[in-house]
Amino acid sequence: MTQIIGLTGGTGAGKSSVAGALRDLGAYVVNADSVYHALLAENRAMGLEIAAAFPAAAHNGEINRPSLSRIVFSDGNALERLNGITHPYVLAAVREEIAAGGREAPVLVIEAIYLIESGLGRLCGVTAAVTAPYGKRLARIMARDGLGEEAARLRIKSQQPDEFYRSNCDMVIENNGDENDLRAKTGKILEALL
Repeated sequence: MTQIIGLTGGTGAGKSSVAGALRDLGAYVVNADSVYHALLAENRAMGLEIAAAFPAAAHNGEINRPSLSRIVFSDGNALERLNGITHPYVLAAVREEIAAGGREAPVLVIEAIYLIESGLGRLCGVTAAVTAPYGKRLARIMARDGLGEEAARLRIKSQQPDEFYRSNCDMVIENNGDENDLRAKTGKILEALL
């Protein structure tokens, strides 16, 4: 039977690095952010709902992702509204992906910023959060996304604090060292789970 691990944490904490290490160790990884982006490009019903809620981010029926990001990361209510629209679609798509092939792997990882809030965590046997010092997260987001410091700070501010993850997850991976340290911590956690 497949062990499903939910992996969460704020942007820039290192979730993708942990997911990559788990993939290298044989896990099947479902990235909820990638699922969301695919739905945004392909799911007309979700796109229409977003366009109706955020007309300033829509043009000729297409969602302009940078415009939508500017809107939702500067207004917590707007982000909550967007998540209310998208979470059911992402949850359904992740379930489909698990059913289509992910259940064949001994370990399946669902990587999602909103793992707990979206309901994806309920699909998991165990949940793990990745946390990192604020300064490291800020630097990663700026480098990865090409954002200025203020925009990166808004992204962090729009998400849950580390305490939320500590309170709602079964375990926490502290990403406070280098890449080798993070991979070693990830391997130990996988060994403990199996």
